[in-house]
Amino acid sequence: MKTKIKILSILVIFLFLIMPLHAGTTSPYIAVSYGETTYENGNDKAIVDNFFKEYVGMDPQTLPNNIITASDVNQISKGISGKTYNKNQIVSCALVDLSSNDDIEVYVDPDYITTVTPTMYESALNSAGIYHGDVYVTSPERATGESALAGVMQAYELATGKQIPSNVKAAANNEIQVETNIINENNNVNSEEISNLIIVVKQEVKNQNINNEIDIENLVINTANEKNVDITQDQAKEIAKSILETQNVQEDANQYSQEIQEVTQNNDNSQSNSTTQSTQNNTNQTTSTNNENHVNNLFESIGL
Repeated sequence: MKTKIKILSILVIFLFLIMPLHAGTTSPYIAVSYGETTYENGNDKAIVDNFFKEYVGMDPQTLPNNIITASDVNQISKGISGKTYNKNQIVSCALVDLSSNDDIEVYVDPDYITTVTPTMYESALNSAGIYHGDVYVTSPERATGESALAGVMQAYELATGKQIPSNVKAAANNEIQVETNIINENNNVNSEEISNLIIVVKQEVKNQNINNEIDIENLVINTANEKNVDITQDQAKEIAKSILETQNVQEDANQYSQEIQEVTQNNDNSQSNSTTQSTQNNTNQTTSTNNENHVNNLFESIGL
């Protein structure tokens, strides 16, 4: 009976001694968003996972993830273009990496994302108050990428724990939708021309605090003429409406930007302590080894 009590006591001591090895783990601030069509197809998901793993050096299956559904996309698109998607069309996937606080960088798989460019995603994310992090967008099959922004924003929410206001999401998605529609309708312009036009006008509207749609439309037309971007009057109107919507949600976008900035700053502080943590981990490992040796000696002392 006394031997059993000794064994139980030693096991409790052993568990207590090894517990510190697992302390101090921090969130990686990395998250993945899968299109539901891709997620439900094992082969397609493997293609996407391999793409992400190649870029970030981590297995996406070990990272926090969520699924972007047709319903998620339609809640946004129905109020913008009226376009709806079914569950077999949500193939684009995104990974967001906030492990550094660098300016935003967007990497789009050119083999599969056919329309939306890195600049278009970056501009739309800026409209949502997002200025930092690495964003990766891919698909297991060719897709325009216009529905992927919803997944990118969900990945940001998952990585930061901060929800993007719905009106800010709508404005950012509207920007992508307007750009995509113009690119599809107008053979005289390309993605970069349209996205750069919108970036320039957005900044000017912000600088001058313009809140009148007619004034914004005139600014769009004048800027397009200066840059030799061939758009129609109707397309200028659509761009102006989109930029006005972005301007109207700036207060909420700025608030969200401040919230995620606090998250990324905390992450930077964590990284600055990484050397100290590494040293502590080495100390813990040595202590653990010594503790295990001590426990083994205790077992031997009772003839086990």
